[in-house]
Amino acid sequence: SELPPASTPVAGDKLIINQGSGTKKLDVVDLGNSILMGTTIRNITDLKAFDDIVDNKTIELLGYHEEDDGGGGTFFWDATSTEADNGGTIIIPNAGGTGRWKRVYSGAVDVKWFGAKGDDNTNDTAAIQASITFGEDNKTPVFISNGNYHIYSSLSWSKRLRLFGESRRLSILSCKANISAMIEGPAVD
Repeated sequence: SELPPASTPVAGDKLIINQGSGTKKLDVVDLGNSILMGTTIRNITDLKAFDDIVDNKTIELLGYHEEDDGGGGTFFWDATSTEADNGGTIIIPNAGGTGRWKRVYSGAVDVKWFGAKGDDNTNDTAAIQASITFGEDNKTPVFISNGNYHIYSSLSWSKRLRLFGESRRLSILSCKANISAMIEGPAVD
């Protein structure tokens, strides 16, 4: 028999998903041009706009700018946090106030978590500097995914830092400005 044509879910709909031997119901919430199903959010802009917040709620971010761009990950809501937004591991919602989205991770931080694109077009300086600052402050290695990252001003740190790429030939920092040094710091492991 023929299936009815698919329709786009709208806010208030319930989706039923078969999961092995059981089913799962997901609420559909409309966030402007994005659709959020259950606890999955498309990008950082939608995360900041998300207002269905309860303490310790966990969400899955699909990407920083867009799905599958390397900037996604798991976040949880810390209702008592007043920490500064660092653009990668701590995110303040648009509503402001107390409470922060915090990334769940272990090991190195990825420059794409802080908004770097590595698309051989975008100025990634601020995003990479934010990841370096976080790495330096938290004694955390910084990982540079494969890509060509455009740098328009010096990247700097004052403490020893482990900065490493996914591959020697495909994790590229390209200096795109007339600067005296692209990287300024005591040591890179």
